Amino acid sequence: MRGGTYTQQFGIATLQPNNPSDTSATRMYTLSGNYRKDALDLKAQYSWDNAGNGTVGNANGYTVQADYLLQKRWLGQVRYDATDNGAAVDSKEAQGTVALVYASAQNLRFTAAYVKELKSSTSSATYPAKNDVGSVMVRFMF
Repeated sequence: MRGGTYTQQFGIATLQPNNPSDTSATRMYTLSGNYRKDALDLKAQYSWDNAGNGTVGNANGYTVQADYLLQKRWLGQVRYDATDNGAAVDSKEAQGTVALVYASAQNLRFTAAYVKELKSSTSSATYPAKNDVGSVMVRFMF
């Protein structure tokens, strides 16, 4: 990957159950990578846990994202997310996002995004599939 920078990370987090007397703990594993060259920034992450038992399997999911610096403070984003919560029934979901981000300061961002649900297996007559969502967000990071 000549001319760009590449980083990767591996993390483990232990999630404690809500019931303090329950001694079982779930471990969440995350593997991520980032490649940056000029105005392009590519990110990918895969996560999974070991919470599976006879009824419920292990949850997992991944994200792929491309950011492109359009101008000094303007950033375009395209993102794809896929998840499977590990339930015995088909529980896979996927969504795509297109966003425009304005970074007015180092820790303040305004984001206009459109999210399209690509697959939802959790919809039913009681809980219909989610509609496409347009949103405007303000993020303050510190």
